[in-house]
Parts: sequence; C-alpha cells; structure tokens
Amino acid sequence: MTTNPTRHNKPAERMTLMSTYIAKHKSPTDDTTPAGFCPRCDYPINPGICPECGNHFEADQLARLPRATRRRQQIRRVAALVLIIAASIGLHRLYESRLWTRCLPTSWLFAMDPTTSWATDEILRRDIKGELSEEERLAQYHRTFAIRTSIRSPRPIGDEFAIRVSVDSMPGTPNHSIRHNIDDAQIFFDGQPVEIPDNFMLYKSNACRCRLPMQPGKHIISGSMTAELGLSDRTRPFSTYSKLAFPIEFSHEVVVEEKQLSDVVTARFDDELMASLQEQLFVSVCRVGTPHQARLSIRFDNATIPLAGEFVVRLHDLELPLLKSEVAFPPSKRATASSITFQIPQGTAPADAFFDIQFTPDLRVAFEAGSDGCFAGIIEWHGVRLGTNNGNMKCELCLPPFDWNPDVVRAWKPEETPSTP
Repeated sequence: MTTNPTRHNKPAERMTLMSTYIAKHKSPTDDTTPAGFCPRCDYPINPGICPECGNHFEADQLARLPRATRRRQQIRRVAALVLIIAASIGLHRLYESRLWTRCLPTSWLFAMDPTTSWATDEILRRDIKGELSEEERLAQYHRTFAIRTSIRSPRPIGDEFAIRVSVDSMPGTPNHSIRHNIDDAQIFFDGQPVEIPDNFMLYKSNACRCRLPMQPGKHIISGSMTAELGLSDRTRPFSTYSKLAFPIEFSHEVVVEEKQLSDVVTARFDDELMASLQEQLFVSVCRVGTPHQARLSIRFDNATIPLAGEFVVRLHDLELPLLKSEVAFPPSKRATASSITFQIPQGTAPADAFFDIQFTPDLRVAFEAGSDGCFAGIIEWHGVRLGTNNGNMKCELCLPPFDWNPDVVRAWKPEETPSTP
C-alpha cells in the first residue's frame, strides 16, 4: 500500500501557515504588545524594521495610536473647537441683546450698583412697559437722577426772578435722554404767596420766571412744584418714554444788592464782535415731524462773548410771529447749538416758506444764565428758506443753502428789549 506524503504533510503545513498568520496579525492587546504603530503603514511593530512595509523606525518615531484612532481624535478636537467658538459668539450676542436680563427679578436689578448700565436699562424697560410698582418707579428715579433748583444770588434790583430747575444723572450712571416740565408750582417770597404767570416755564435753560419787585436785602424764596419727568433709554426711539410726576421742594436765600442790571451784566458792541458774529453765527429752518412742524436751529462757533436774548421767527412779509423764544449761549471755544420747534400755518407750501428771523439781546436772560456779559446787537436773517433734514436730527449740520449767516447786525438800543408779559 502506497502512502501519499503530501496527504500526511497537509496538517503540518496548515499549522505552519496558521502560526505565520497569527504572528503576522497578532493584536496589540496580546501579551507581546508592540511598542507602537508604523507611521507609514499603521502596522503594530516594535522599534526596528516594519515587517509590513520594510521601513526602519526608531522608538521615538513610532505612533502611539492607530491612524483611525488618531483621525477620530483630531475630528473630535476640531468639532470641540468649533462648538466652543460658536458658543462664545452666541453667548456674546445673547449678552449684547440683554434678553437674559428679562429673567432676573426686579429686586436683583435694584440691588445692583446704579452705574451698571444693563441693570438700569432693564429697570427702565420694565418701567416703560408698566411692569413696576409706583414705589419701584420712585426708587428708580431716586437712584439714577438728582433734581436741583437754584436762584442766582446776589442779584441786582429788579421786578422778577427765575428759578432754574436741573435734572442731572448721578455720577457714573448711564446717560439717558431726559425731558421734563414743571407744573403745580407754589412759590412764597418771604412767606407771602407769589402769583404764578402763564409763561412760568419760559427759558429754554429750564428756568421758571416770576414777576415780583425785589428790594435790597436778604429774602427767602421757597415753595414746591412738580417735575413731570420723561425718561427714555438711549437705545430706544425718542417716542418711547417713561413718565413720572416728581415732587420738588425748595428754599433759597437770595441777596438783592443796591445795583442795577446794567451794573452786573456788561453790554458790548463793536466792529470786531459784529464781524465775528457774521462769520460764526448760523441759523437754519427745517421741516420735522408733521407737515406743519418746523425747527429753528442755531449754531454759534467759537463764541467769545455770551449771546443771550429773544429769537422771533415770522413768515416772510407777515407781522404775526410764529415763534418767540429766549436763548442763551455761554462763552465757548467750541461750536454750541440750540434748536426750537414751532408750528407753521397750514397750507404753507415749501416753495413759499421763507422766514424772517430776528434776535434781540436781553440782559435779564444773560444774567439768569449766569453770564456777566452780553452782545448788544440786533441780528437779522431775511428770507431763510425752509429745508428738509431727511430724518437727520442734528440740524446744526445742515449744509447750504439751508445754513444762513446773518444779513444784518446793528447796534441795540435798550428800548428795543422785548417786553416781559
């Protein structure tokens, strides 16, 4: 019987092939775990020659992890970095939007320092929305604003006085837009009640004027009034206001000296001042708001002497004034501006809207504004054309032909001072 040697050797060959395969594809988790992975072919090897690709690598050149694992780790790192950047941008936008402040209790907002702008803005938003109680509203105004009254003293002999009312933000608090008006005033002069005139709130500088003969000596002017405050967030439209009636009580000692108004306020007029005013004083009239509403804007560049008195605006060739307003410009080396809104007659077409404007100095206005000097000249503009500001609220930036220099500057006579109603 003949024996087939190939048949008897097949099991041995199979064992040899299996041993070779196991040795070649041994898992790194076996007892003889290789030191790393081939950087070229990703085969698990020890330092030396890679049996898969034949390249030689030292221990410090081997990869610690398989290529697939390394790729997954890189993808995770990039994804984590992208998520961190996206979350940072989202959190920044959420913080800038201040939407998160709406989730905070009002008591927490009041516990914050008044100089914290986001807390003050959120309290104001809730006030505008009617979400605050009357006690919380008063607390908000007390923590953010200070109301002061003042009467200039000493003062000369005269037949009237002015009480200046100032509403100021507390130091460091956000700068909000403030509107206020005075109502329900009761004033006493040396204990005697004073009659309140119809034009009590007269000066644009927020001073209240009363007619009353004042003789030399010391006097006490006291009383109370209500300041109707309108407060607006600087980031919101001007039409969105929080309104609150704020009671004011005051008492001031006033010293009246044996002097006349002309002894205290110096009226000046010369060719140099006249030339300076003609170059540095500008007016413009722009249509704003409704079709029948206009605004007189006055700009004074590099004023070297106070300009104080009354501006009167009339439609060209008409005697009836559309506007009478007292304005005071203190000395300044920078441009200062003021604006006054008034009504124009219905049916006035822009092509027919030409205005005559006249300024008359008034020593009283200069004194109450705190000045000791005043330009003593009549200033006139003739045929100022109505312009349109196209939504730009800064009318002092209007360009020609809507920015006008004076047409006439002439010396003022005291009898030309506007009479006090």
